[in-house]
Amino acid sequence: GRRIRSIALALTLACVVPTAVSAAGMLHSRLEVPQGLANAIAHGDAMRLSGTVVTEATAMAEDPFTHAPRVAFDLAVDAYCAEPCTRAARAGASVRIVTTGEPPRLGDRVTASGTLSLSRAPSDDAVMWDATTVTTGVNPVWAPVTAIRARAAELTRPLPPEVRGLVLGMVTGDTR
Repeated sequence: GRRIRSIALALTLACVVPTAVSAAGMLHSRLEVPQGLANAIAHGDAMRLSGTVVTEATAMAEDPFTHAPRVAFDLAVDAYCAEPCTRAARAGASVRIVTTGEPPRLGDRVTASGTLSLSRAPSDDAVMWDATTVTTGVNPVWAPVTAIRARAAELTRPLPPEVRGLVLGMVTGDTR
């Protein structure tokens, strides 16, 4: 009984300690990640992020449990807070958002809520899986780009889908 517990404790520590050291090293290596976000990643805290969508939303594999379609996009985070949010902190971070919600457009202002984890992509500081997102408007800097894309999509509507995609891709970078 007692010997088995000692062995189990030793095995548990042998697994937990290297994992904790590895996670701490990965967080330390990402010095650009604001401390509050790094702490949220380390502790699995629920967070609310606000920022601007800086990539087109791309389709991903469906949610394995609900079979709902999922999309991913990069959010340039300018404010964040732990849930329940009492006071937002300023941040400059890039977070990959994965959601089953309505895909936002490039330049949209978005609030995303969920749990952060480390990103394997070097371009993102973190990833938020199964996020709940709300589009709160369009960043004024992106308004002209959004208007041009909408007008180009309207003008190419009568074209066959393949040609439409090529034209939109060449003119605006939008392949939807």
